[in-house]
Amino acid sequence: MTAPAYTLTNESVTVIHEGRPHTIQKGMTQFHVLREAIMSAIQTDNWHPVIESLTVAGSLMQYLGDRWSVDSSRTIKFEGNPVPQSIVDRIWRMANVGESPQPLFRFYERLSKNPSRRSVTQLFDFLKHSNIPLEEDGKFLAYKGVREDFKDKYTGTVDNHPGAVNKMDRNLVSDDPNETCHYGYHVGAVGYAGTFAPGGQMVICRVDPEHVVCVPYDYSHQKMRVCEYEVIGMYSGTPMASDVHKEELVADEEGEWNDKDDDESVLEDEVDENDEPIKLGAKPADPSHGSASEVKFDDVEPDRLAAQAVSPYSVPEPDLRNNAVKAASELVKANKAAQFRRMDAKKLMNQSIGDLRSYAGHTLKIIGASKIPGGKAALISKILKVRRKK
Repeated sequence: MTAPAYTLTNESVTVIHEGRPHTIQKGMTQFHVLREAIMSAIQTDNWHPVIESLTVAGSLMQYLGDRWSVDSSRTIKFEGNPVPQSIVDRIWRMANVGESPQPLFRFYERLSKNPSRRSVTQLFDFLKHSNIPLEEDGKFLAYKGVREDFKDKYTGTVDNHPGAVNKMDRNLVSDDPNETCHYGYHVGAVGYAGTFAPGGQMVICRVDPEHVVCVPYDYSHQKMRVCEYEVIGMYSGTPMASDVHKEELVADEEGEWNDKDDDESVLEDEVDENDEPIKLGAKPADPSHGSASEVKFDDVEPDRLAAQAVSPYSVPEPDLRNNAVKAASELVKANKAAQFRRMDAKKLMNQSIGDLRSYAGHTLKIIGASKIPGGKAALISKILKVRRKK
């Protein structure tokens, strides 16, 4: 279709369609969707989404698939059945502030696979609590208090280190909401999980709505029993968002923050209790110099390290030396997490806030590391606390 006439500002959008102006003010549901549709149409010359986004229902349909519908009365249906009002209100709230409600649609699609109607309705009461965010794929995040060794509080047998996935048959989990504590894996809101954290720690768990079995009536619906969950990281101490979780971490390029034992073994280093500089170990005695020497990593430039890696006695040919320098530089980069792990508070304070956040998020798996208030000092305090428990 031919591009319609339009005006676009930060406060309003006006589109002339079929001879009539349609003005959408900032704050209206269509505003953000319409702006994005126009910006996209400028690039693709596809103006149909712009016209469709002029109405409230049409703008919301930009996020929906074939299994969804919305009418002029703002009623939202999934496969022909009305969606609960609590979900509808949350969808409109997100759309009105320009956030994509698509995570909510995906959440509801996952929830529709849950075989228990009671679990479905109970989950809405649980999600009313603050700081229980959804992820982009429709799963949600919750909290769990565990022992200092990451084992569960009751049996001491279930591992909850970041990366652990715990599963059990659904029919083994108690689905009676009148039972306060019964069979099944437990996760909860931050207030509930915090009661189990003293003397231990709190982790963040990812849960598929399909795997929710029961939300007991006690504790004001702050906990639930599930048949499967994944531990994704440590609780930073700062409650997560209440709508959609967005972890603001840069990509971990080439495993730069992967703290692996095999990375460290290449350097043949040992760590003493006082976080002394890394030592590469004693070199064989050079006959021309008379004695063995010990080289500190902190004092070695990458090219010198590379030269020693080739020979402790001589400088290699230029082309070989360049290859060795490149290899040593890659080695240093691959061991970045290992270097940070050896730093005490004083050395950590000399690092950039960006590197500290990457170390906390990628290596230590601290969820919300980029949002910890208090600046660098508070972040380092959390890093040291988590590191002591690992």
